[in-house]
Amino acid sequence: MQTGIKAVDQLISKHGIMAEFGSDTFQRRSRLTGGDERANGLPFCMYQKVVHAPLSHQFTVHHFYMPGNKGKLASFFV
Repeated sequence: MQTGIKAVDQLISKHGIMAEFGSDTFQRRSRLTGGDERANGLPFCMYQKVVHAPLSHQFTVHHFYMPGNKGKLASFFV
């Protein structure tokens, strides 16, 4: 997988990508539904999509973190 972000691409090559929902030291994958209040922690553009979507819509959010210091590297929204 190529994200276009070199640091993320290198870490994905090392740690892999989580296929199921859950979390580990490198990544967290979760599912949100329309109007879900957990969207508060997302970037504003993603937050807007979730809170204004009908309850029937589901979104997958994949966050990547620096394994050592827990700093967020990237968030992807599907």
